This record gives sequence, structure tokens and C-alpha cells, in this order.
Amino acid sequence: VQLIATNQYGSNTILLPGYIQVATNSAVVSTSCSPSTLGYCCKYGILEVDFSSINNPSLDGIEGYQDYSCEHQTYVNIGSSYQLTITTGPDNPQDTKAWIDLNNDGVFDNVNELFMEELNTYNPSVSITIPSQVTLSTPLRMRISSDEVGNVLDPCSNMFRGQVEDYAIIVND
Repeated sequence: VQLIATNQYGSNTILLPGYIQVATNSAVVSTSCSPSTLGYCCKYGILEVDFSSINNPSLDGIEGYQDYSCEHQTYVNIGSSYQLTITTGPDNPQDTKAWIDLNNDGVFDNVNELFMEELNTYNPSVSITIPSQVTLSTPLRMRISSDEVGNVLDPCSNMFRGQVEDYAIIVND
């Protein structure tokens, strides 16, 4: 960091190398995609996510893709079950899916990493049991997609009217 102060008597400079340090221990692996909302309408999208200690209200699909994976993280235990509850827009049922990047490779597997698939519903809620085959003690990205019925295909699909939000879980051994 370099600080330069100037006033009517002159200026002075102080240099402090290494003064600012960035902690990366809670950083999440980048994802292979960031889905967009193509044309927000009609209160589609995610209004709130509740999972373990995560409780995050948001606006809905008008915000488009939101990456909350650094600011909203929670610890979970292998073999324990946790309720995932998504509050969706009130006017229309939606297709809502959730994935967890268990191997931390930045890609969501539509078979082994899909933990919620609630179609044509309002405010879906499922119980998620944390499997034993998972990367431990590292923030893992959890992706939630909610859009009009018939559109949420895979974790990288663009949303027609809804949205995608990312969070993170850290699995204890």
C-alpha cells in the first residue's frame, strides 16, 4: 500500500509492503458457467433460501444470477440431513432444482450432484442427506435454479424468467 499525503506545506509518501492481506480460505472454486435471466417477468425466481444456517432473502428473478457463495456459507456433517427450503414467486408454480458440487471441480453433475428436483410447485422443500463421498473442509458450491415450468434443464441453462443463486457448504468429517 502506498499513501501519499499533500497539503500547503508539501507532500510525503509512505510505503507499506504486504500491509493488506487477502484471506482465501473461504473462497469457492469458480463455476464453469453463470446462467443469465433472459427476460424477467411475473415474479418468477427465488425469494428466499433456507438451508442449515443459511437464511437469505432476495428480490427474485429481477436480480438475475446471484453468487452468494462467499458471503452465505454453512457447515454440515456427513450422514446428517438438512432441510432445503426455497421460497419462490407467489403467482406461478415453478421448476426448482438444486445441485452441490461434491467433488469441487466447478462442474455440476446432473446425476450424482442433483439434490432437489421439484417440478411445477410453489415453495419447494426437501431433506438433503450429506453423502460420505464428498470433498471435506472446503467450501463447495451449491446452486439453486428456479424458473417457469418446463425450463430448468441443467445447472448451466439460462433462465427464461427466473434465476440462479449460488451458495456454499463446508462438510465436516
